[in-house]
Amino acid sequence: MSFVELPSDVQLAVVGVVVVLVGLAVEFAIAYVPWLAFLRNYAQEWGMLLGAVVLEAIQNWLPSEYPEASILAVQLVLAIIAIIMGARKFLVSRGATRLT
Repeated sequence: MSFVELPSDVQLAVVGVVVVLVGLAVEFAIAYVPWLAFLRNYAQEWGMLLGAVVLEAIQNWLPSEYPEASILAVQLVLAIIAIIMGARKFLVSRGATRLT
C-alpha cells in the first residue's frame, strides 16, 4: 500500500479546488433546472466532503517510490488549474463572452 502525505498547503489547495468545482457544478445545474436552487445551500458542505475524498484518493494513488516527485506533480497540476482559472477571470473582466 503506497501513501504519500501531501504538505498541508497542498492539501488545502486540493480541497479548495474541489469546493470551487462543486460550487460551479451546482450553479450550472441551477441554471438549467431552476427548481434545484435549494442545492445552493449545501454546495460548500458537499465540496468539503468530496474534497476530503479526493484528497485521500490522491494520497493513496501517488507512487511512494519518489514522494518528492509525486508532491511536485500535484503542485504542478494545481498551478496549472490556478493559471487557467485566473486567466478566465481576467478575460471575463475584460469583456470576453465566449469562454467555455
